[in-house]
Amino acid sequence: MKTFVIGKTKFLAENRFGNVLIDPELPENFGCTDNQKRSAEQLDKWWGRPYLELEIEDPEQWPDGVFYRVYCLDGGAWDRPTLWGRFESLHEALQCAEGGPARRKS
Repeated sequence: MKTFVIGKTKFLAENRFGNVLIDPELPENFGCTDNQKRSAEQLDKWWGRPYLELEIEDPEQWPDGVFYRVYCLDGGAWDRPTLWGRFESLHEALQCAEGGPARRKS
């Protein structure tokens, strides 16, 4: 893990492209906590900040054997970050993270 500073906030992550973190270190139980029970510090740090998680999969389903999930703690789900989408390329995932999920563009 590397340390990245975005604004005045420090993050640990495997990598970063612009302000999008790749496989960041997330707080304990981040994926299963009621948003109203999150600390103010956690909300300040993560609310509205999309990030990517890499997943290794069967190359028959995903051409490179890797796919990217884009998540954001944005209130789309009351108890976890919202999954904005799954993508087979880093480029597509970054476009989503920077522009928001497709459902917001309709």
